[in-house]
Amino acid sequence: MLLDKLRGGTRQTLGRSKAVARQILAHPELLPELLEAFATQDRVLISRAADALEAIGAGRPALLLPHKQFILTLLTQFDFWEVREHVCLMLPRLRLTSDERLQAFDTVREWLGDRSSIVRTFALQTMWDLGSEDASLREEAIAHLQQALVHGTPAMKARARILLGLKRGPRS
Repeated sequence: MLLDKLRGGTRQTLGRSKAVARQILAHPELLPELLEAFATQDRVLISRAADALEAIGAGRPALLLPHKQFILTLLTQFDFWEVREHVCLMLPRLRLTSDERLQAFDTVREWLGDRSSIVRTFALQTMWDLGSEDASLREEAIAHLQQALVHGTPAMKARARILLGLKRGPRS
């Protein structure tokens, strides 16, 4: 069974999630089986399934389109950093309507308060990506990046500098 390849170990390891993603890319009819992982209580399985799903979206974004509502609603409800990080990467790859884009933007805006610096950094990137597609979101995305330059973690500051096209100043 496909999900058995993702079980065991700790959340901090990816296990065989990339192999599962490659298998689904070769056999897209297996994608619904991967989505079953999100109905379990197994945090390791859920985390690895999110990694595999994101890799599938990176390889063939069109495979995620039939599952867009699943990603926008169910996956955004998980408060695991391992899932949120991958959702941030998936959202800009989906063909979102303006309402869906706003919904996604609102979700990742909330994640700017996440405990995980990784999630906060990816949320900034996603806000930028969504703002790049929608002028009505661009100004707010820029404002959050500018705020991150002052109050963010080192990773957030670095990402904000890159996205805003700023060069790093001399070290003091």
